[in-house]
Amino acid sequence: MAEAQVKASPAPAKSVDLVANARAIAPEIAKYALETEKGRRCADASVALLEGAGLFDVLKPKLYGGHQAPLRTMLDVSTEIGKACGGAAWITTLYGACMWLSSLLPKKGQDELHKIPNLKVAGVLTPGGKATRVDGGYRMTGRWGFASGSPHADWLLLGAAMLDKAGEFQDHILCWVPKSEVTMLDDWYVTSLSGSGSNGVTVEDVFIPDHLHYSVIKAIEGDYASTHFKDEALYNSAYVPLLALILTGPAMGFALGAVEEFKRRTPGKPIAYTDYADTSHAAVTHLALGEAVQRIDAGRLMAARACEDVDGIAATGEYMDRFLRSRVRADSGYAMQLMREGVDMLYHAGGGSVLSERNPIQRYWRDIHGASQHGVLAPATNLETYGRTLFGLPENTPLI
Repeated sequence: MAEAQVKASPAPAKSVDLVANARAIAPEIAKYALETEKGRRCADASVALLEGAGLFDVLKPKLYGGHQAPLRTMLDVSTEIGKACGGAAWITTLYGACMWLSSLLPKKGQDELHKIPNLKVAGVLTPGGKATRVDGGYRMTGRWGFASGSPHADWLLLGAAMLDKAGEFQDHILCWVPKSEVTMLDDWYVTSLSGSGSNGVTVEDVFIPDHLHYSVIKAIEGDYASTHFKDEALYNSAYVPLLALILTGPAMGFALGAVEEFKRRTPGKPIAYTDYADTSHAAVTHLALGEAVQRIDAGRLMAARACEDVDGIAATGEYMDRFLRSRVRADSGYAMQLMREGVDMLYHAGGGSVLSERNPIQRYWRDIHGASQHGVLAPATNLETYGRTLFGLPENTPLI
């Protein structure tokens, strides 16, 4: 790797403080986990705790009062919260991702967003809307699903197909819309990550000024609109690799939380219809736990390699090449698969008691399955993309 030319920030002490903050509030967050799940949105008390600990501002620019921490810090923070509550971890991560995306806007756009204290941005990258050029910007109409954290957000970023006057596709753009101009849909009825408040949203003929949008196609290749951050390592990170890898943070928390709960709940519990009075003394349990932890650790190590690639190359001031971008996306999806498989093993080894809604293992199990369903983490797609790259063939997706 080339010698770093761009100073990475913030100072390590700030990063450690954020992870410690997450660890400190996790027991309180856990108290609201069932309320969060039943309410289909993060409990207000949890949002207040996360906001008070500065965890929505991990990737927020220092210019606007944020921490501007490396991606690794964001993953570690999400992991700690993921042990406590899936919905809280997911919105912490998605607010972080959307804050990073917002930090690629022109300075005028960011100045407007950050007029709101404790800004929270939710959104959807998928081009669910259509945007038509008018003087000074675009007019956009559309409908989007999976807007995680939208109940507590101040602004939403929404992907749109930019059309010319003939209705032909010209570009994929990302547009920022104040919450007051968005219609929220009450449609988040799911079995996984139900506390994430990932409602659908619609907008109708809303005006998007030129300082509140940018080209996703250009951004994928590192052509960012935020020229005032050209010397900041974090905001030179590779676009799709960061957005894929950041989603593994909560899953690490789900997996580690499942291990902790399994170890805590298993001793003293008999294996039904056997002579084992203590499940923790059975060889079958040792094998299941050992292999589950190995799979989870392997996934975490793969995610760590990808994170080192993203943070390390950003610190050089260079943009990640297509081969590594493909590998990070593959690493992210495969890491998720390995951790999910580990949690599967613990769930099945846990016996009938895991079915209780008071047993966090079933919630970790459901939440990690939901997280692994995210399109950018689909292992089959990502492995095909990486395999094509290894052969020197064109990728099967523009999201590299």
